[in-house]
Amino acid sequence: MKDEQKYFSEAAVLQATKGVALLKPAELPAIASSPKALAQLAEAHIYFVCQRPRVRLVKSGSRKSDGIRFTLNITDKSGTLTKELLIPDKSIRPEVTAIRPERNGAYIVVTDTQERDITPMMPLEGLLPFAGDQLPELANLEVVYVGQAFGDAGSRTAVDRLQAHSTVQQVLADLAHASWWMEPVLLLFTYDTPQMIMKMDGRGAPEIIGEEDRAHYMSIWSEPLSDAQAITIAEASLIRYFRPHYNTHFKGNYPTSDLQHLRDAYRLDYNAISTFSKEQPAAEHHIAQFDLHDPKERFSFFEIRLSGRSR
Repeated sequence: MKDEQKYFSEAAVLQATKGVALLKPAELPAIASSPKALAQLAEAHIYFVCQRPRVRLVKSGSRKSDGIRFTLNITDKSGTLTKELLIPDKSIRPEVTAIRPERNGAYIVVTDTQERDITPMMPLEGLLPFAGDQLPELANLEVVYVGQAFGDAGSRTAVDRLQAHSTVQQVLADLAHASWWMEPVLLLFTYDTPQMIMKMDGRGAPEIIGEEDRAHYMSIWSEPLSDAQAITIAEASLIRYFRPHYNTHFKGNYPTSDLQHLRDAYRLDYNAISTFSKEQPAAEHHIAQFDLHDPKERFSFFEIRLSGRSR
């Protein structure tokens, strides 16, 4: 690790998610025909193809004094496990009396005392806020492919791309054959406006200070990355971070200065990129962060200098 830094003012670009939607591949045609649903996903930038153990509600549950108990089947490579789940009475709205399966248990419906549906048909993920640690199989998602849902100049929506993308269809087909006990799940992420992080460190021995450092600082602020560049950076960073099985690019050689979408970042001499997304896989919070330069050649943006250094 090199101890010296290049500039007194070093820069990194930060991208954070502001929303995530979970879909099943079978739901895409219905979403495509619903203007309201399409509008909710119109700003999605990145999608994940994930898989997880197949979970099905196989027995309805009626409300008792302690809450609602029902039975689930959870399938993995070794077979099918039957599990009973309890939603405590204190977590249930007063009018709710039962939960029953729909579409062979892939979805659920909540009913009232008149046996009327008081919720639309919902995926089993609707149980997660109430299930706590009882149902980790629903929350643990394996990322197998990462793609960009952002069309040229916003010309295509995420749903358009997911339905038409041959690679996605090939991945889904292969999962159905190679991982028959697993269920495919789609996550669509919407990113917030990229933020610039500046680090001014006078404790070290920066090579460039004064007016040249100020000119570098101002050039970064005056030439922000385009939306397309920022989303491609997010996509590539997440591929490098998760190394999904079906992605071929960016898994082992990112970032590098010969990539088109990073040329401005290198030209303006950023020090790092950082992208993170909050979701519900094995860890609830992920951060992918990379120095744009070899730490052996340039002091890392993410290193904390614990003591000063003189020239």
